[in-house]
This record gives sequence, structure tokens and C-alpha cells, in this order.
Amino acid sequence: MTVLHISEARTGEDVLIALSDVSKSYRRGAQIVPVLTKLTFDIRRKEFLALMGPSGSGKSTMLNLIAGIDSPDQGSIKVGERTSRCFRKPNLPTGARRTWASSSSSTI
Repeated sequence: MTVLHISEARTGEDVLIALSDVSKSYRRGAQIVPVLTKLTFDIRRKEFLALMGPSGSGKSTMLNLIAGIDSPDQGSIKVGERTSRCFRKPNLPTGARRTWASSSSSTI
């Protein structure tokens, strides 16, 4: 996966999204499949970003982590003033989780 930045050099105050040593893997049966390993970069205000890579390189996983849909195995993600530990899933009843999952996967 390649992250291309097109921006001017800015101060640390302009950082909107910061990933620091982020790693994520998934379990497939007994096998652990690493998807992201120690990914570190910043996205700053007024910056254009292109995210490129072949299928399976971790693009969607990275976006899911930034959005708080998934949690990193290690490292930290900061979006604005919130860090990855603030992105935990709420404690919903089991039925609510199933309802949300089935309604979010419907096609339009």
C-alpha cells in the first residue's frame, strides 16, 4: 500500500489524523493474517491524499481503523482530539448488534 501526500510543510498543530505504529491482523481459522504492520503517518489540514495498492494490501482496513469501525491490534490513531481508545464499540445488547449489522449490509 502506498500513501501519497501532496501538501506544504506544516506544523504539528495542523495534523488532523495521526497513525503511530498501527498494526492489524485478522484470524482465518488457525492462521493469523497480518494486514498492517507498524504503519505511521499524519494527514494534515488542506492536504490531498491518494491511497493506492493492490487488492488485499490494507486500504479498507486502514480506513476502517481511522473511522473507528475497527480497532488496531497495537499502536494509536488520533482523529482530531480523539485517540483510538475512544473508538471502542458501545455496549449494545446482542440483538442490537445483529440488527445494526444486517441493516448496514443491505444493498441500495
